[in-house]
Amino acid sequence: MRQTLKKAEIIHLATRSRIMSSRKRRISPVLFAAAVVVIAGCSDSSGDETHGVTATQLCDAVLSESAAASLERMTGTTEFTELDGTDEAGQPNKFSLSRAAKNLHAIVSKRSSCSIYKADDESGRPVVDINFAATVSHPKTSKDGKDRVRNRVTYRMGQYATAGADGASLFFHCPTKGDADDYVGDAEYVKAAMYAPVAGLKGNHIDDDRMTVLTAVSRKLVAKLGCENTADLPAKIPDPA
Repeated sequence: MRQTLKKAEIIHLATRSRIMSSRKRRISPVLFAAAVVVIAGCSDSSGDETHGVTATQLCDAVLSESAAASLERMTGTTEFTELDGTDEAGQPNKFSLSRAAKNLHAIVSKRSSCSIYKADDESGRPVVDINFAATVSHPKTSKDGKDRVRNRVTYRMGQYATAGADGASLFFHCPTKGDADDYVGDAEYVKAAMYAPVAGLKGNHIDDDRMTVLTAVSRKLVAKLGCENTADLPAKIPDPA
């Protein structure tokens, strides 16, 4: 099991690298077009600049108002973009709740990820990346509700919820069926994984803000899968354990 997890992590990193490269390639034509407009003298005000979308419009409109506020607070912006274009299979890179539910048992490269970028950031790196996967098990906290790994904050909801230096994780009970050729077979749980390093975020409530965003997206997936009665994901996250 340990070797399988490491392999999955390697695939995930490779996929993220491909996504970042795709993002960078997308930027160049936009900058070039903007330069042409300026040179031609077709724009005489900043009102023609390209802007992103609001937080509530991101990722198939899955964020609640409170989650949108958390995203804005921890990123320091109110305008965002998502990854455009298509993946190697010809599927849109833009997040879809339906595809996320459908591909829970697939390999990482086939899953639908919620990749969020700051509209004014040209680095090609997402400030938040959320991915869902079916899983047959989940980590456990100690009897006092604390995580066994230092420097992680835990929350008493779902089966396991924690935030750390690189992001946040949330496991919840939601049985799903896998096909014979799927990467993961029948599973009792779903893992929601958020990549959002502390180093790129702002504010004094980063852990709560990340968990609020992750829980909001997860609750939408739970509703899609019809497991509201078992997932144990509240509308408002509890205080850290």
